[in-house]
Amino acid sequence: MAHTDENLLTRVKHLKDLLSGCTLTKDVPEHIAEIIKTAPDLIRDLEKAALSNDPKVINELQGTMKQAEIIIESAVMAVSGKKQIEPETPDRENEPSRSPYRRLMERLNRFLMIKTTPQSIRSLAREFMGSNVAEEEPGQLDLMGRMKEFSQWVMMDIILPSHTQRLIDMYAHESMFQLPLDEQALLKSWLADRPSIYRVVKNQKTGNGIFFIQDLLSPDAVIRVRDKSATGTLEKGDTFLARPVALSGEDQLFSLLGEVTKMSGKTWAALSREIGAWSDDYFRSHPLASKQDFFRLCYPQIMKKLRQAQQSR
Repeated sequence: MAHTDENLLTRVKHLKDLLSGCTLTKDVPEHIAEIIKTAPDLIRDLEKAALSNDPKVINELQGTMKQAEIIIESAVMAVSGKKQIEPETPDRENEPSRSPYRRLMERLNRFLMIKTTPQSIRSLAREFMGSNVAEEEPGQLDLMGRMKEFSQWVMMDIILPSHTQRLIDMYAHESMFQLPLDEQALLKSWLADRPSIYRVVKNQKTGNGIFFIQDLLSPDAVIRVRDKSATGTLEKGDTFLARPVALSGEDQLFSLLGEVTKMSGKTWAALSREIGAWSDDYFRSHPLASKQDFFRLCYPQIMKKLRQAQQSR
């Protein structure tokens, strides 16, 4: 029997009740009207996830629910004339006691939700997870376990239809100088991310967490990384997918943002041949693109191949 999270279902019911009393009129701004129109689909997906029996889904749903409440409640209040949606949520995002990482991540997640719809998220989820995700289902039970990875991909890697730059670039253009200085520094480092496939070439066991990694898509590039948590799991010769970002105030020193996905040498040997073929096709059509551009585009294909390799063991 599926486990029911009563607190989450109560919050879902609250959102349903808000929408039931909300009537759109012609003078409602288009972006607010779009939120109200697509909210029922989002609420339905939240309810399905709340009824799942997967503890990981329930855990990740907490953050998703919070963002949905911010967006939908603000839109409903805007329609009722009580309050207009502001570009940033108020006090909580500006609490100095909270880490700049947490504050900035909440802002970016909110921006993502404003710039996308449930329909576009379903389409992106199918692309991210592969063709095995059915048209009528967003694949949330599979995706929820990778929600942070998916959100990072949508925000930092792809360019959505009708846009000319990544969402994180758009957010920086609109909001960079409205942010506290610590968040500005963090955002600047995230804008210069280097997602790719790496190999550890030197691991200093000195307690400072610094090691050297080689970009296998650009073999001449070797960067220094300081990440104490990764130092404990990565050894010299390990191959992995990661997203290094520059450390603010440090000269040519990086940290790892998000998950690190390791692969065996055998898997990399097979995958590298396929990546070589994809790369040849890609750069014939995009001769001015970077290796990072290529990796961002092919990331879902690479992850699908890794999942297949793991399942075949």
